[in-house]
Amino acid sequence: MSNENIRELAYEDYCAGLKYKEIADKYNVKLSTIKSWATRYWKKKKLQPKEKVATKSIKRLQPQNEDTSHKIVKELKDAVMSDDSLTAEQQKFCIYYVMSNNALQSYLKAYRCSYECASASAYRLLGKVRIKEKINELKEIMREHIQLDVNDMVIFLSKVVKSDIRDYLKFGRRTIELSEGNIITVNFVDLLDSDTVDTSLIQEVKQGRDGVSLKLVDKRWAWEKLEKLLGWTTQEEASEEVIIIDNIPEVSDDE
Repeated sequence: MSNENIRELAYEDYCAGLKYKEIADKYNVKLSTIKSWATRYWKKKKLQPKEKVATKSIKRLQPQNEDTSHKIVKELKDAVMSDDSLTAEQQKFCIYYVMSNNALQSYLKAYRCSYECASASAYRLLGKVRIKEKINELKEIMREHIQLDVNDMVIFLSKVVKSDIRDYLKFGRRTIELSEGNIITVNFVDLLDSDTVDTSLIQEVKQGRDGVSLKLVDKRWAWEKLEKLLGWTTQEEASEEVIIIDNIPEVSDDE
């Protein structure tokens, strides 16, 4: 039975007055998952008016082009805002943590405090039972959004090991004419336009005193991952990866 079917059956029990723990035990589902369903689906269904016959005056919903990261943040906020046992700062901390897996930085962003204060308090807060429970609940939401599997990883790693620096820049020697009329030969490195290259394989681009430098994703790292995933070595299976979302949007109180 699919998760969606279980969720619909569990919703009927929820409407019938069963408690979260009873529903979780009945369908052999984690309690945090039941709480997540209640926050994201069931409570909203109860608040919706009964379905009416469509007329021309009814506006149809349009597809939204909202950034995926902001959509995730909105769902995470909906899940924590319904929990009155957490302070506003604790709610933000939970959201930042599930998106970054970094307790120290999450505490800094949530509490706007000094580095010393965050260092002393972040992991203590992370160890609290209620915080752990909420983080596990939010991770269930994250897993529903991150539609990735091993095939996606293999495809990306294959792109890394096959990447060629010449796809990103041109280098060599060229002759130039000086103002005095003299002609000299110099070394050159020219970057290609970002619109013409696969930027997903670029790890870093920076402008320094000696010019622009470009760094691609490490091929050796990619080979090691492929060896483990495809069983090319006798090493232990690849350990579970932690997915970190870059460019996490700020969690504002007025969203």
